[in-house]
Amino acid sequence: MQRKFRKTRTARKNNAKTRSALQLTERKIGHLVDECVIPRLVADSVLDVFALDRPEHDANEIRQYVEVQARPEKVTHLEKVKTEQLFERQYEVWDVRTNKDRYWVITGPTNLYSQNNFPGADYTLSFHIGVTTRVMARQRARDRDEREDRLAPAWRRLIQAEEALETADEAEDFQAVGMRCREALLAMTRGIANEAMVPAGKEHPQKGNFLQWAELIANA
Repeated sequence: MQRKFRKTRTARKNNAKTRSALQLTERKIGHLVDECVIPRLVADSVLDVFALDRPEHDANEIRQYVEVQARPEKVTHLEKVKTEQLFERQYEVWDVRTNKDRYWVITGPTNLYSQNNFPGADYTLSFHIGVTTRVMARQRARDRDEREDRLAPAWRRLIQAEEALETADEAEDFQAVGMRCREALLAMTRGIANEAMVPAGKEHPQKGNFLQWAELIANA
């Protein structure tokens, strides 16, 4: 009986020690938690002051672009987060904060995307490349059609000269081919040249002066 009583008393002491140790541990952990203070967010104006190695002329261009596109918002901080080269085109990704929103601004050509809709920089860059490539492809197709329309008379005369060359036999026939080639060159200058290409204070070349107009076109 006494042996059983001693075991019970020992067990109670051990339980008391365990409870005391747990309570001490809880107090220590609570003390540590009280000392771990999460710092407040740094103001954008402070971040902007400590932005190092940032080309200011590039930053100013991005700032002006955003404040025009997102008017009346004002840029509070911006920084370039990455640059990626794809074939002949370079893309820059900027993280831009304003007093109302936060944007990704991507160059080549430049566009902005709200980070509420585009949270990831890489995802936004991929989207930007895809959309702008499609837009530029359509623009190039329109430009090509316009150039072909302007140069249609020159092409037509060149084709006529080619056909005449295939059937030429006498000297007069070859002379006619040469005349058609000259007409094709003059038609080309009429389709491309304009008065704005002539430097101020200089006389306009005659319409039939292909060499002078070709030089003005090349300089322009």
